[in-house]
Amino acid sequence: ELSIAASVLKFEDNEKQKRYEMISFREIQDEVKELKDLSDLLHAPVVFAHNDLLSGNLMLNDLEEKLYFIDFEYGSYSYRGFDIANHFNEYAGFECDYNL
Repeated sequence: ELSIAASVLKFEDNEKQKRYEMISFREIQDEVKELKDLSDLLHAPVVFAHNDLLSGNLMLNDLEEKLYFIDFEYGSYSYRGFDIANHFNEYAGFECDYNL
C-alpha cells in the first residue's frame, strides 16, 4: 500500500495543486505491484549492489593483473543483475544511442 500521506498533500501554489491532483495513486500502486510480480518471476533476490558501476569506477592493476571495483558511495541493496542491466543504460550515453 502506498502511504496515505502521499495522497493527501496540499500545496499553496494552485498550479502545483492541480498537477498533483492529476496523479492517480491507485495507478501507481497497481504499477508497483505489477513490477514486483514481474521481478519475482526473474528469481532476482535483493543483494548488495555497487549501483554506479561505470568504467570510471573500475581500476585495473596491471602489475597484479586484477580488476577492482572502486567508489562505493552509491552501494546499497538492489535486485541481483541491476549493475549488469544498468551498464547497458549508461553505455548508451546521455543521447541514449542504443546502437552503442
